[in-house]
Amino acid sequence: MANGEGDDVTNDPKTPTSSRITAALSDASSPAPRHPAFSLKYIKNHVYEILDFSNYLIWRELFIPVLKAHQVFGFVDGTTPCPPLGDPDYAQWVQIDCLILSWIQATLSREILRNIIPPG
Repeated sequence: MANGEGDDVTNDPKTPTSSRITAALSDASSPAPRHPAFSLKYIKNHVYEILDFSNYLIWRELFIPVLKAHQVFGFVDGTTPCPPLGDPDYAQWVQIDCLILSWIQATLSREILRNIIPPG
């Protein structure tokens, strides 16, 4: 903190070089920030209407802002296509896609679920 830069030892000339390199490497190897979609813990706090055969417009109006706020609307409207297999973003895309599917399924009535999920 003596250098006026907070805890940043990578810029402190008083810090030994090996410590500055270690600090820089640990920053570079830290995981990339998580996608905003992973911050949503319980979809029913945001989409409290369970979709049945009579309330699609209400359910949709509750769901769309959640999708946009968590930066995943493109997954639903098709503007964020799946990257090709082998692409570095492929695994995260699939993970987010499954997450969105679970959000949707969690807000469907049993009657609708029975109509869209194949038996067996």
